[in-house]
Amino acid sequence: MKLQYYDIRKKCVGRLCYDFSNVEKLLNEEKVKSALGVRKDFKYAGCSGEVYDAMQQDMMKNLEVLLPGLLEDGIKMLVYNGEKDLICNWLGKPTGFIRRKLVLYRKS
Repeated sequence: MKLQYYDIRKKCVGRLCYDFSNVEKLLNEEKVKSALGVRKDFKYAGCSGEVYDAMQQDMMKNLEVLLPGLLEDGIKMLVYNGEKDLICNWLGKPTGFIRRKLVLYRKS
């Protein structure tokens, strides 16, 4: 059985091993876009080949050092990961660092 990349407890099914339609539907709702400060004309897509290709040069680089500058410049970001996620697992994210910075910036 091939494991699913996004939830290793489940079997991989389909081209991307996961059905992103619920996430796409949620993140494209006007109410959610408004809450996140996303432009109304922006359409969220779960997996973009164009974005993936553009980010290939950054694979396996530690980009954590860039986060403070982005936050200081007012760049909003959504960081998510999962406990059972092989690709974006919580161990691979600097969550403590991000949480501390977000609290600091939320207060200002």
